[in-house]
Amino acid sequence: MLRLWWLVNGAWQSSDYTYTAYIAVTITSPVPGATLTSSTVAFQWTAGSATQYTLWIGSTGVGSSNFGGTAGTTSTSYVATGLPTDGRTMYVRLWAQVGGAWLYTDYTYSAYSAGRS
Repeated sequence: MLRLWWLVNGAWQSSDYTYTAYIAVTITSPVPGATLTSSTVAFQWTAGSATQYTLWIGSTGVGSSNFGGTAGTTSTSYVATGLPTDGRTMYVRLWAQVGGAWLYTDYTYSAYSAGRS
């Protein structure tokens, strides 16, 4: 619970807010922000308190999924294939169902660059 206080014309006023704690579900591999090492990548994440997960992989902006992903799964890993090899920015959104609500965290990676020596 959070109580926010403010002073208006010499009188204190407050409002109470209740929040539900979110136990983080995070991608552990590949390390967020890394450059991917091929067009096939195994994503792994922590279980946290979630009951299901969904992973989106895209390149057209945050929250995109033009390179696929999973639909509601209990697995804490996913092998993505057919990812680009041109070094572009890749966006990954990991959804977790916690207490009946779907929550997400966004990550970015650099696609593998086949032309790199």
